[in-house]
Amino acid sequence: MKRTKKKGNKNTELPENNEFKYKGKIRIIELTEAQVQAERAKQASSEKYLRLPYKCETCILGFDFDNTFNEHNEKKHPKIGSFTCNICKSVLNTQSSYRLHIRNHYKRYECEQCGKHYSNLHPILKHYSDMHEKLETAYKCPHCDDFTTNSYRAYRYHIEKHKGQKQCAECGKTFSNTSGLRCHIYSVHKQTGAFKCVPCDKVFRYRSSLKSHRHSCHGEAAEEQPFCGDCGTHFKTVGSYKNHLKKHKNHRNENDIKYQCDMCKAKFILKHHLVDHMKHTHLNISDAKCLMCDKSFKSNYNLKRHITQVHEKTPLPRNKICDHCGRGFTTTHILRTHIRTHTGERPLQCDHCPATFAHSASLYTHNKLVHKRLKKIQ
Repeated sequence: MKRTKKKGNKNTELPENNEFKYKGKIRIIELTEAQVQAERAKQASSEKYLRLPYKCETCILGFDFDNTFNEHNEKKHPKIGSFTCNICKSVLNTQSSYRLHIRNHYKRYECEQCGKHYSNLHPILKHYSDMHEKLETAYKCPHCDDFTTNSYRAYRYHIEKHKGQKQCAECGKTFSNTSGLRCHIYSVHKQTGAFKCVPCDKVFRYRSSLKSHRHSCHGEAAEEQPFCGDCGTHFKTVGSYKNHLKKHKNHRNENDIKYQCDMCKAKFILKHHLVDHMKHTHLNISDAKCLMCDKSFKSNYNLKRHITQVHEKTPLPRNKICDHCGRGFTTTHILRTHIRTHTGERPLQCDHCPATFAHSASLYTHNKLVHKRLKKIQ
């Protein structure tokens, strides 16, 4: 691909290789200096960037944890280096890497159907497949003959597995890369505050160390968190696990699910679940109503969570940890959705075309833009 010296949105020739066969669908454009700065200003004011606790203001990148933020600074902004980017202040060691870095600030991949553009190739391939027309993108592992996927993210995480697993010394969990292990250690084992043993007042840095101490020194039974293998869910107590087995559809046969909604055919194991569904979904009746903002909820549990998060501004703990990358999430549902970015799973299918999606929001946007049907996200 030849780089044009003219400024403005000048198209450049797409690279001629097996991966890029998308003439008439995707093109490469070159931004002006003003467009680059406008794009950076928009990123700096975005909610996603502003809500993160640690920020690199020169790269306009946000981080959940201080260890990943410090790692970024050590890698991208060392005190000693040969070439410094005048846009993001990244320091590079060679002239070739510096030129490539600068070039990436100005190069964008643009969708010819809707004009949306991305900094990298693989996200726009996914966008085009999701929103316009299915593209054939196959990624084959060079190390094993039986792995091929259409998801670049799934391919990347598969390749990481060939580099060897990283194991946590505290709990034994393994991760595909060092970054995932560091995030896990920080979020799970280095929680704010100390863990104190009530019988003897000893203080421990890690929760797992306290549990081990109480088991060995005070004769307490080793605490094992109940886990449902079928659903991939941990439970705080044995009672909550047994309640899950009793009520969840995954553990009941078709004869147990005997309560059906006449309006939408949804099925329920317990009668009061059907009653709650009818009142909240179809009759717009709710006993769980917020007195501060008048919003109604399906259950008192959802109401309490709303008050805690929205009105009391109490952040939920990010204790649902991804085994692939170590990131923490506030709910199991969000974690399950996130895991699809690693596995490449796309369980949601459009009712009007063969397109499949990993997230309900992507399916909603697809229907809105492609089929012009506004569908409620379930």
